[in-house]
Amino acid sequence: MHTSRRLTGILCLILLCFTFAIFYACKKQKDISTSNSSPHSNQKFFSSSPGTDPTVLSVLNSVKQQDQHRNIVDKLVSKAGYPLWDEAIVATKQDEHRKFIYVPFVLDGKKQTNAILMVKISGSDTAYHLLYGSQYHNYSFDNNVHNPWNANDIYHAFMLFDHQIFHVSEFTVSDPRLTGDTLGSKPRTVTLKDISNSRITSAARENNLFTVTVNTTVVTCHDCGDDDRTYMVWCCNATYSTESVTYYFDDDNDDWGWYPPAGGGGGGEASPCPGCSWEDTNPCALDEHGHAINFCDEEWHPTVLAPTYNPFEASDITVSTGLENVFPCV
Repeated sequence: MHTSRRLTGILCLILLCFTFAIFYACKKQKDISTSNSSPHSNQKFFSSSPGTDPTVLSVLNSVKQQDQHRNIVDKLVSKAGYPLWDEAIVATKQDEHRKFIYVPFVLDGKKQTNAILMVKISGSDTAYHLLYGSQYHNYSFDNNVHNPWNANDIYHAFMLFDHQIFHVSEFTVSDPRLTGDTLGSKPRTVTLKDISNSRITSAARENNLFTVTVNTTVVTCHDCGDDDRTYMVWCCNATYSTESVTYYFDDDNDDWGWYPPAGGGGGGEASPCPGCSWEDTNPCALDEHGHAINFCDEEWHPTVLAPTYNPFEASDITVSTGLENVFPCV
C-alpha cells in the first residue's frame, strides 16, 4: 500500500517536472522568436553615448520595442544602414508641443548618409517616416514649395549630415536639376561653406531647444569651356547661393507619409509604400529575391581627392633602403 502511494507520488512529481520543462521550452522558443536579429547587429544598432538627447533615446527605445514584435533591425541594416543616434537632430519651438527628430542612417563601411529616420512627436502621438536620399527625385523641384520638403531640401539635408558626421564639404553632383544646369550637363563640384547652426550647442541641449533652420552658402562649379582637361581641377563660373533647410514644418494633413509605430496603416500621397510599415519603405524596385531591379542611389557623393605629391614636404618624401643594402654603412 505504501509502495503504491510512493510510486504514485513519484509519477506525479515526474509529470509535474515534465510539464514545467515543456512550458519553459515553449516560453524560451517564444522569446527567441520575438527578435531574430543577430546579437551583434542589435548591439551596434542600438548603441548610443551617455550624452544622447532624452527625446532621441525615447525614439531608440520605441524602435527597440518594435524590433521585438517585427524583427526590423536586420532589414534596416541591409537597406538603410545603422542609425547614428548621437548625431540626431531634434527640432522644436517654444510654446509648441510638437518635435521633429532626424536620425541619420549609414550603411556599414560607407561614409555617406544613406537614409534619415524622421520622427514626429505631437503630444502622445508618434509617427515615423524613413527617407532615403535616392528618393529625392520623387518630390517637387519647385523651390517655392518647402512644406514639408522638396527635392532640393532633401539633397541639402543629406549633405549637411555628411558634413556633420564625416566632416566633408565637397561633393560631386550628377543631377543637373540640383545644380541649376541643363539636362546632359557634366557632374558638378559643390562645396558647402559658412554653415550656420549645423551643430547642436550646449545651451540648446540644456534647454532641449534645437535649431529649426540651417543656412548654408553653396558654391557650385560650372563648365570651364571646351577644354575638358580643366574639368574637376579648376572651379569655373562659380555660382554662390544661400540654401536653407528647415527641420520644423507644419504637416497636419500627413501628406508627407507618416507611419504609426505599431506598423501598417500608414502612408499618404507622398509615401513610396502606402499601407506598409515605416521600415518597409525602399527606394528600389525589388525582384522576388529582394534584389534591386532599378538603379537606386543618390545623385551626389562626397568628393574623394587623392593627396597630391609634394617633394618639398618632408612627410611626402620616402627614402629607399635599396642603397643601404648595396652600400651598407660602416
